[in-house]
Amino acid sequence: MAFACFLIPNNEQVIQTEQFIVSNNLYSNNAVATSDSGFEIDNYSAKIDCSEGRKAKVTEQITVIYHEYRHGIYRDLNMANGEDYSKISVQGAEFSLEKNYDYIRLIIGSADRYENMEVPIQYTISYHVVMPKFEDSKDSLLYNVVPYGFTTSINSFDVDMTLPTSTVLGLQVHSGYMGIEGNPYSEYELKGNHLLIRNKEGMQLNSESGVGVRIDFPSGTLAKVVNLEPLYIFLVGAVILIAAIVVLFVFGRDDKIVEVVRFDPPYNMSPTDVGYLIDGKIDNEDITNLFFHWAKLGAMEIHEEDDNLVFVKTGELPDTCKPYEKSLFASLFLTGKIVNPNNFNSTFIDKFVNCKSSIKKEFAGKIYTKQSKNISKLFMLLAVLFVMIVSTLSDYIKYGAMDLSIGFLGIIIGFVVLGYYSMGKVLMEHIFKIHQKNKRIMYFLGYGLLGVVIAVAGMFLLSFMQKFTLIKSFCMIICPILTCWIAPYICKRTDEYNEILGEILGFRNFILVAEKDRLEALVKDNPEYYYDILPYANVLGVTDILQDKFKDIPLEMPYWYRSNNITLFDIYMMNNISRTLNGAVVSQVASATAKGVGNSVSKFGGGSSGGGFSGGGFGGGGGGSW
Repeated sequence: MAFACFLIPNNEQVIQTEQFIVSNNLYSNNAVATSDSGFEIDNYSAKIDCSEGRKAKVTEQITVIYHEYRHGIYRDLNMANGEDYSKISVQGAEFSLEKNYDYIRLIIGSADRYENMEVPIQYTISYHVVMPKFEDSKDSLLYNVVPYGFTTSINSFDVDMTLPTSTVLGLQVHSGYMGIEGNPYSEYELKGNHLLIRNKEGMQLNSESGVGVRIDFPSGTLAKVVNLEPLYIFLVGAVILIAAIVVLFVFGRDDKIVEVVRFDPPYNMSPTDVGYLIDGKIDNEDITNLFFHWAKLGAMEIHEEDDNLVFVKTGELPDTCKPYEKSLFASLFLTGKIVNPNNFNSTFIDKFVNCKSSIKKEFAGKIYTKQSKNISKLFMLLAVLFVMIVSTLSDYIKYGAMDLSIGFLGIIIGFVVLGYYSMGKVLMEHIFKIHQKNKRIMYFLGYGLLGVVIAVAGMFLLSFMQKFTLIKSFCMIICPILTCWIAPYICKRTDEYNEILGEILGFRNFILVAEKDRLEALVKDNPEYYYDILPYANVLGVTDILQDKFKDIPLEMPYWYRSNNITLFDIYMMNNISRTLNGAVVSQVASATAKGVGNSVSKFGGGSSGGGFSGGGFGGGGGGSW
């Protein structure tokens, strides 16, 4: 059959269009690329089914002859202009996939063997591609039917392109190097809704040469392709999110705290216990308040000698004290009954540092119900796994293969989501979770806003690194982030914890609202009252208020403090002692901790990865051998 070069069949009116030139950043307009002499493409044959318009089903048969030892070929599918590929498969050889921002590279062949030389070897590549809309005309179809990016010559080619309709308003074919006008290498025929293209007899395409077409159709021919993949991803994530919200409101809401008015701290609880229970964290300052608590219990005294403070052991802690207290107290006086706070022994410092974890273990299982904690962690796990699995396996499901190196990005983002959940746990246990409703709401919304910022950052990272669309990236990460915004609050307080909080908050509120005459009556009944409650006021964050209320109330020196230089002891001197001891302990702990960290620092090396190339046009891409 003779091929002819023509424009419009069926006497349709010709619509003149500008000469079609596909842009490609890889090639300059007049450059002649060096051909790879190690192999050649004997024939490139393609069936391109565009009956659905911009969504094309492509089958390529590439026949290669190797002149040197090579493992196989690679085929680059261009994504630089917004092309979207799916259902990639290769027949005739094994293959793997590498994904770059601008292209998908199919590496065909085996690293364990070389292909036979000087005999034709055929590879069959199939894939679906959605071509972007041409900016000048939404009903024009542009496609590189023979890719421009092969690194070797193509001896012959033939293309069968199925069009969505036989009514064509304009048709142009370009062959040769990118940017050079004309069609010297191919001939074509429009037969019904099939565009047939093949090389002119005796003409071959040089390396980096190809064939591109532009076809103009009547208005409305090329319908918009709707990609439902982001919607499916969003719906799955939304199911997890909605389930978390339902569980929160049905099972996870805390019972209301009933505050009990108390003039004294809760019975059998140290200041450190109260500090941990009120906000879920333990500061160094919380632990140093144990010194005054132990003095109140009669186990030690604080003496002033030559303008220096020293601890003097006077007894043992009662059995009501918790094991971590007894262990810390024993290490304090390990070297003798008199201890200088400016020179603690190393065992005490170690015990002091480890004390935080001991306190948490002491109350493990008593703060939140086991069932609610497990449900909270379950939703966190679902959110993290959703991000990891979807972002990692999305390419595999879509293409039939995946780039493992890029898959690690999904794992990293999963750990970011996990970190966000952990941050929410800390915030949830903060004091504002318990009282001051306006601040509690402000912190909750601020935490949610932070989640949105993380989601947006993750969205752009996924879009840039894995070439996901922004809407797909958004659907992939927003629901898991919102789930981890909700999940920490599913943890429900136990009845025991609720009761203790009622007593702690009742005592705290008494300090806030107590009037002077009531405090004077308490001091009359117990001259040590101020010193007894001061450590608790410190951990509850109301020290300044307590000091202000007692500033005009006469106080005696506490029986556990000895000094030959003080004739008048007041609250200001007591607070100064507290700050001095706290500063001494914290500075030594910080110094010891810093030395420990410094000794464990490792050096990490870095690396770099190479980039790829930037293809152009719609479809096409090119390839080479390896």
